Amino acid sequence: MGCGWKSFRKRNKNTKRFMPCGRTAYWTQSTAQTTTSAQVSSSDGNVKKMRSMTVDIPLRAVSETNQREHWSSRNRRRKQQRGWTTLYLNSNRPPPLPVRVTLVRIAPRPLDTDNLWSSLKAFRDGVADHYEVDDNDEQIAWDVAQEKGEPKEYAVRINVEPQS
Repeated sequence: MGCGWKSFRKRNKNTKRFMPCGRTAYWTQSTAQTTTSAQVSSSDGNVKKMRSMTVDIPLRAVSETNQREHWSSRNRRRKQQRGWTTLYLNSNRPPPLPVRVTLVRIAPRPLDTDNLWSSLKAFRDGVADHYEVDDNDEQIAWDVAQEKGEPKEYAVRINVEPQS
C-alpha cells in the first residue's frame, strides 16, 4: 500500500496513527476544560470570576538526562512538544498573568524529581512562549507532578490557574 490519505483514514481510528510510509501523525481534539475557580473583589466592589484551565496533550515526556540520542532527534522532539503546547494553549483561553502552572506527566512508570523537571522542560518553554515571557519570569509560578497511567498511556496535563 502507498502512503495515500484515503487508505490511511480507513485503517487508523486511534488518536496516534502510524502512516504506511513510517511517519506518525497526531490528530486529536483538545481536551481542555475551562472552569471558574476563584472570585476576586475589585476596588469598585464588583466581584470578578477568574478562570482556570486544564489541557491534556497526548505526547510522551521522556527523561532528557537518560537519553543517549543524536542531537537532531532530541531537537525535533523538543520542538514538537513546545509547538503542540503553544498550539493547545492558543486554541483555548488561559487566564492572564500572574498564573500558577502545574505540569503533570502521565506515564506507566514514575521518574525521580530531577528527571521529571528535565522531561517537562519543553512543555514549560511552550507555556512561556504562549505568554510571551521568559520561563523564569516571576509572574509564572511552576509546579510539577506525575500520575500513573495505564500501560502505553502517555500524556502531559497542563493546569493553569490564576494566582492571587
